[in-house]
Amino acid sequence: MSNTYTHYVYHIYIKDRCVYHSLSENEFDNTWLMMQNLLDIMDTKEISKNDISFEKVSVNKEISLNSSH
Repeated sequence: MSNTYTHYVYHIYIKDRCVYHSLSENEFDNTWLMMQNLLDIMDTKEISKNDISFEKVSVNKEISLNSSH
């Protein structure tokens, strides 16, 4: 017998480059906030808040119940 459940992971991009991948929701929240704060205090012309983005990806997992092994 098995059940399937869905959870989400997050990928964060700077411009079109993935800089963090497969983050849990908690990791994503912390990392996203940190990146936003860093960009607020950094004086850089190369990266702005408009250059960062994220993708939320659903992941389906199957759980075996009453497994014989």
